[in-house]
Amino acid sequence: MKRRTLKQWFVGSAVAMTTWSASFTAAATETTAPTLTHTGRMFDAQGDPLVELSTVTFAIYDAQTGGKALWSEAVEVDFDDGHFSVRLGETKPLAPALLDGKTRWLAMAVPGAPRTARAAITTTPAAPEAPRSEQPVNKHAESTPARPSGVVLAAAHVDAELGSLPTTSDYRFLGGTLRMSVEQARQILVSATAGLGSTAQTGAAHLHLSVCARAVGDTRLIDNRGDRLDNLTVAANSQQSFAVRSRFAGLPPGDYDFGLCGYVDADAHHWNNNSTSRVAVLVTAP
Repeated sequence: MKRRTLKQWFVGSAVAMTTWSASFTAAATETTAPTLTHTGRMFDAQGDPLVELSTVTFAIYDAQTGGKALWSEAVEVDFDDGHFSVRLGETKPLAPALLDGKTRWLAMAVPGAPRTARAAITTTPAAPEAPRSEQPVNKHAESTPARPSGVVLAAAHVDAELGSLPTTSDYRFLGGTLRMSVEQARQILVSATAGLGSTAQTGAAHLHLSVCARAVGDTRLIDNRGDRLDNLTVAANSQQSFAVRSRFAGLPPGDYDFGLCGYVDADAHHWNNNSTSRVAVLVTAP
């Protein structure tokens, strides 16, 4: 029951992972059109992750409900276990007046999936172009563009093969981990999926999953108890995709490893039909 609730929450949160890409700031010149990068995860009406190519309609509105659609674009999205990342504005340009610093609302419509709520997106108007300098240009110099609050500052994912699961009484990392630097006042959104199953005639049970963080140099795993998936089971000769997601806030600055963690408290050898795991980490500003 808890797993189904979690999946429904993913659907409702899919557009909440909207991010402004670095290309938006660079696009604030007279020669480059702005684009919007949107990342998230989608499930169908039955709670299963989308896994095929679909035509998704994205639209930007001037209000959270009702209001007027200011822009829309249909994009072919290739879903990977529900995960997607698209760049909007490449086919139908985003007018500069649309990105003038006011709050707009992004919505997406996917055939066969529940309609998502609109997510607020706030832009930062571009600064005027600086006067041209007669000094030689250092082509290797890079500047950090100003970003609007709430954007993703860093994003990464890792895929790893899953071997046999441990019989223990406490959590440990399963599969691959991602190492990320965390600064003051950052939020970390971690999502993990894993294909786990059994060829045993009795199936498999007693599996506990979560997503964890661990400060480099420390041995203690940190997770949010309310996001754990407990006492998971699979039928004989089957494999199932499990998904868990959690948000970490208030971590002390430093380097952390993030990943899927779990354990089996009895008969772990029954979990013998495991494939891969994927861990995705987003570091956001407040």
